[in-house]
Amino acid sequence: MARATVAALLCAVLGLSVALSVNAAVFEGSTSGSGLIYLGKFVFEYNSPGDGPSGKWAATVETTSSGAVFAMFDDQDHSWKAVYEDGACSTCECYEQHAIPPTFPLAATGSNPIGDEITEHVRPRFWYAAVITCGEEVSIDYKITFEQEDGSQVGVNDQGLYALFLVSFFVWGIGLGAQLWASRWLWRTRTFHPIVKLYTLSLVL
Repeated sequence: MARATVAALLCAVLGLSVALSVNAAVFEGSTSGSGLIYLGKFVFEYNSPGDGPSGKWAATVETTSSGAVFAMFDDQDHSWKAVYEDGACSTCECYEQHAIPPTFPLAATGSNPIGDEITEHVRPRFWYAAVITCGEEVSIDYKITFEQEDGSQVGVNDQGLYALFLVSFFVWGIGLGAQLWASRWLWRTRTFHPIVKLYTLSLVL
């Protein structure tokens, strides 16, 4: 029973560490496609008019195909929703028309370091990073980093989740410890009912 307790706690700590180490503000990988290629999204804070940018982003994109363009969209009806959810576009010109300027043409040789500031004065909203291509399929390697004005890399939609994870972990740990102590007593008195065994196992897992 003691070994099971230690193993369960070690697995929980490992899982929590992985969850807290995941950085939702950095998107990195390789992909291919044509038309509109989604790369990542982030929710920036907003500032009052005149207070300057709400954040910034930086990207490095590498491709061997010509004609590709890096673009940012927001979640308003005339931007990402129009081109991705409603399918209003079928040409690269239409995609670029709905993008939030500026757009960034990508050179076909070497890496393309690009970046810009985000000005947001309406509300916290999703911003989407994508590559636009004109018909032909392209392959790209990319890394995009989003950052709030204060240097934080936590999106508005993720704020407070880490604290919630920690509270949930400690509550689970207290409940698991109490259940394992009670299970040990039931085991010694030979009154460990199968249903209680299943409940204990469900807490461990």
